[in-house]
Amino acid sequence: MNILLSNDDGYSAPGINILREELLKKHRVFLIAPDRNRSAVSHGITMFNGLSIRQHEKDVWSCSGTPADCVVLALKSGFLEEKIDLVISGINAGPNLGTDIIYSGTCAASREAVLAGCPSIALSLDVREGEKADFFPLARLVENKLEYLLNFTDGKKCFVNLNARNLCEKSGFNEYKGLKYTDLLSVRKYRDTMSFKKEGDYIIGSLKDSSPLEKAEDYSDAWYSNSGYAVFSSVYADPFALPFSSFDSDLR
Repeated sequence: MNILLSNDDGYSAPGINILREELLKKHRVFLIAPDRNRSAVSHGITMFNGLSIRQHEKDVWSCSGTPADCVVLALKSGFLEEKIDLVISGINAGPNLGTDIIYSGTCAASREAVLAGCPSIALSLDVREGEKADFFPLARLVENKLEYLLNFTDGKKCFVNLNARNLCEKSGFNEYKGLKYTDLLSVRKYRDTMSFKKEGDYIIGSLKDSSPLEKAEDYSDAWYSNSGYAVFSSVYADPFALPFSSFDSDLR
């Protein structure tokens, strides 16, 4: 397959590059991603300014725009001569569970792909403070289960949103318990406390604490992820569309 990779952490982020190396074993991989971190930009697109595009190596470019811009560039502009069969966004450093999807630039890239008629998967690793991120297990899982995951994105209405806990000594998990599908998405409420200081004529605010406030609902995407599963859902660009029926599957 011809696979496009994008993200919101930037083209040089370890998650996207580890995933690229894994997918290159069987596929041709194009990488077009923001030239800097664009986390939490949601589905913003560039309307009134031009985009700067820079090639770094064969099939790898950075773009001055948003994650959605990168997908528009790849699928709609004629920038790439090759037809893209699948868009994968990530691997993001941090979870995109439940209502996180609203803010996520990672998910926006996958949503834009579906709006353009291309199947897509969004990938996020739940890395927490004090943990060393290990993207390899999730990259290998996705490469091994790619055909299976494609059954849940039709390239017309929905994309797959897959999250997994970071596997490390501090998280308490050294392997995934399984691969689970759920259509129960968590409502994520955060403390979102801020600190402020005055600098000249300006008041500068910075986010101090954005940790979740509530325990995840049983069998929701956050609950499965917190329990050590790789969990995925089908997320629709059309908010009135009906989801796939829920069922479970195990890694084999």
